[in-house]
Parts: sequence; C-alpha cells; structure tokens
Amino acid sequence: EMRLSEHSVFFGDVVVGSQATKPVRLHNFGDLGAKFRFEIGAKYGKIFSVTPSEGFVRPQEDINLMVAFHPTHERIMEFKRADKHARKSKLDPKDVNIGITVRDIRCVLEGHPPLMLEASGKCVSQPGETKLLEFFAQVRTKTQNSFVIQNPTDSDWKLYPQVATQEPPGTNYFSCEKEIVVPAKKDATLQVYYMPLTMTAGDATGSPSSGKPRVEKHKGT
Repeated sequence: EMRLSEHSVFFGDVVVGSQATKPVRLHNFGDLGAKFRFEIGAKYGKIFSVTPSEGFVRPQEDINLMVAFHPTHERIMEFKRADKHARKSKLDPKDVNIGITVRDIRCVLEGHPPLMLEASGKCVSQPGETKLLEFFAQVRTKTQNSFVIQNPTDSDWKLYPQVATQEPPGTNYFSCEKEIVVPAKKDATLQVYYMPLTMTAGDATGSPSSGKPRVEKHKGT
C-alpha cells in the first residue's frame, strides 16, 4: 500500500518572484518497492513542482518530498492565457493577484494506482515600497549596506533579488546576494554591495582620462 502524507497543501500568500515550499512524504507500507514519478499538467507545471520528481521507494520506506509554489510575472500571464475563465476578461499585465489551485498532481506508481495531490496558493504583488541606501567608498574598494525584508505570511519566502547599475550605464558597481530565505512571520537582512571603478563628479576636478564626463552620483536599483 502506498500513501501520501498529505492530500492537499496550501501555501497562502506568496509574493510574485519568490518561492514557498511544503514538505510531503510518500509512504510505502508494502513488502515490494516501486518506481514513482510526479506528473503536473502543462498549465500548472511552471508554477508548481515536486522534488524529487521521480525515484524509487523501497519496502517500508518513507520518501521526503518538497512541493514548491513559485509564481513569476511571466508564468502568471502564461497561466492566465491558458485559463479559459481568465480569458473571458481582458488581461491586465499589472494584475498578478490571483489564486491558483491544481487539483490533479499525479504520483504515478509502478504496479499501484496513482495517488493524487492538490496544491493551492495565492500570488500577491510586493508592496511598492522604496528604500534609499547610501554608499561612500573609494575607487576599487567594496563597501556594503543592508535593509530588512519582512515576511508577514504563513509561508517561507525564497527570494531572488535583482540589482542593476543605472549610472554610469553599462557598469556593474552594485551587487547583492543571489538568493535569500525569509522565514514565515520573521525578518531577514539583505546585503547590498557597492564597488565603484570610477570617481563621481564631486570626487575630483577635471575630466577623467577617458574624456567622458563623470556622473554626479552612481545610481542603482
């Protein structure tokens, strides 16, 4: 006999561009092992996932699984285009607040009937809060600043921050961690780094040797 520890998982509110996970176990109460694999419909396959997606469960063994909900703006728009109910209304590219439920995640088992798992979550946009970080550093010297990210939801967040240098264009003076986890109902600190390779206009008089005018300030987002 094969069973999943959960029949359904609920992720609650998840910020678009982040990832929430829930643990599920696959139990094998029988005397024979079996191969397994998870199948998710194409409409939901880029928003929900199960890892490991396939494997082998031995007799009397439990397999630890992780169900993930990872909505992005592009995936939500793709889901809306594929959803017949969403197609009835005009697609608003700014509206990403939507609840998504997949009712037929199939765990296909060798020699056993498939097991079904339901998963649901709500995509929410990050509040448009802007925080100014100021940096002071000598050329080719790295400095850092930080800000706190609050997670008021009931699910852990896995965030993938993106940073870009706007002034001067074509440079990469600002950087940050590629990934940060914010536990449910807790805070996490994101470190942002600044290492300029040129001076700003206020640092020295005259023009640089390249002949290009210096910008007043180095700016990034």
